Amino acid sequence: MDYLTFMATTIPLCILFIVAYFLVMKYVFKPDVSKLRNLSEAYLESMRSDLKLNPAQKIAGAALIVFMGLMLLPNLMMGGPNVLGILGQFNFLAAIAVVLIALCVMRLEGRPLLDFDACARDGIHWHVFWITAAALPVSAAVSSDAAGITAWLGEVMNAYFKDANVIVFLVLFSIVINLLTQFTHNVSLVLIAVPIAWQVSQSLGLNPVALTVLVIIAAACAYATPAASTVAAVLFSNVDWIGVRTSFKAGFSAVLAGLIVLFLFGFPVIAMVYGFRL
Repeated sequence: MDYLTFMATTIPLCILFIVAYFLVMKYVFKPDVSKLRNLSEAYLESMRSDLKLNPAQKIAGAALIVFMGLMLLPNLMMGGPNVLGILGQFNFLAAIAVVLIALCVMRLEGRPLLDFDACARDGIHWHVFWITAAALPVSAAVSSDAAGITAWLGEVMNAYFKDANVIVFLVLFSIVINLLTQFTHNVSLVLIAVPIAWQVSQSLGLNPVALTVLVIIAAACAYATPAASTVAAVLFSNVDWIGVRTSFKAGFSAVLAGLIVLFLFGFPVIAMVYGFRL
């Protein structure tokens, strides 16, 4: 997938989603923020001082920018000569490997910038890793020709939606993906759903890349239950500050805001950039 085009498509939608979520919070939940108006200047100054980045944090930010740049190299240097051609073949694994190795080798105040042992022990959400690892063979099995699952689904979709309006199908498809991701971790769901979407799109004469982008965005709105995503799990685990009841209300509101943005703005943007019809 063209990461540059994908980012240009999804970043504006993410901004619109944040705006929609704030509007829901302001006009539906109406939280009491009056105390924020009376914060002292001394308190605000202490908050500003805490926002200053230390050297390690600045390097981490630079590493993120470098990683994103490496991800975009295939789009910027595709087919270039010599070194440029090699850089143009970078993929996700190569980019993350370069950044991690560089951080492990570089040292700050006599210590490596990245202590990989400590990171692996305390900083990695291993449950997400194992869920993803378990989903990979399932995805491969679902998409294999021998299983015949994607071909069967393609026939079913073709029978029911061949003459249906494409927008109706896309809306229903997005809702189904979004409902499923509230009970299945969104990363594993995407790994399984993308091969199915690819086969279905070919059966219905749709652009598989556009449908894949739609799957990713619909699955990203995963906040309604703790199982939906890592972000949702963090939200629901914060029982002292937020509480389970508030987490459910905020999660469902975020999902609703995301779907509204997807239907009103995401569909036209994806159609303009990729085109749903082949």
